[in-house]
Amino acid sequence: KRDEWTAPLDFQIPFIGDGDLHTLLFVCCVQAYDPRCQVIPRNFAKVLHTAGVPFGILGRKEVCCGNEIRRVGEWGLFRELREENSRNFKRYGVERIVALSPHCMNAFRKEYDGVVQDVLHYTQFLWELIREGAIEPKGEYPKRVVYHDPCFLGKQNGVFDEPREILRAIPALELLEFSRSRENSLCCEGGGGRMFIDVEAGERNGERRVKEAEELGAEVIATACPFCLLNLEDAATVLDAAIEVKDITEILMEVL
Repeated sequence: KRDEWTAPLDFQIPFIGDGDLHTLLFVCCVQAYDPRCQVIPRNFAKVLHTAGVPFGILGRKEVCCGNEIRRVGEWGLFRELREENSRNFKRYGVERIVALSPHCMNAFRKEYDGVVQDVLHYTQFLWELIREGAIEPKGEYPKRVVYHDPCFLGKQNGVFDEPREILRAIPALELLEFSRSRENSLCCEGGGGRMFIDVEAGERNGERRVKEAEELGAEVIATACPFCLLNLEDAATVLDAAIEVKDITEILMEVL
């Protein structure tokens, strides 16, 4: 079922081993299986297809990157996953990985011994395409949007500007900033395995973040991580907040 997220698409995504393809679109487990997050790889694939960018996927041969498994201490399983992924990257001639999740990007950059040197997050790749004129946001998005920095994208890997530049490129969008942002951003508690831990009752960081967004007058919280998307959306539901939580790909697809 790993590649079932592709089913609604009206075009076929080639397997990375077919033909002269060297850019791999790596889909996080959450995005591959969670219905709410499957829209992210579909949106990104549509953008690349429209822009004529050659890329491939591992499809059913794709396995977990192991980022969270490594952080909760399951070293043996992590090594198995790293070995399998590394074999696939070498076997199919992968030269560039575009990771849809910051967690996967972090693992490939820092835990895979440089098996692939060129590892990007999807926001970095999208900003390249916008800057080069390969895609152009034309429609208006007249909403007040605040961007939430995912920990593994920002604090851990220093990607702060590209997501914001994408949002600034969208006509009529008003970009706001949290008081705690960039290097000082508040974790939503999705990273490092925290998302899977039962905690004592009480206000969680995701709820604090939603309240901060409401105080700013934001209509939308934008993010670029499936863990953040699910955590913040759940927090907004718990608080019955009149605010949307969206991945950047969702906003971009509305204006292309």
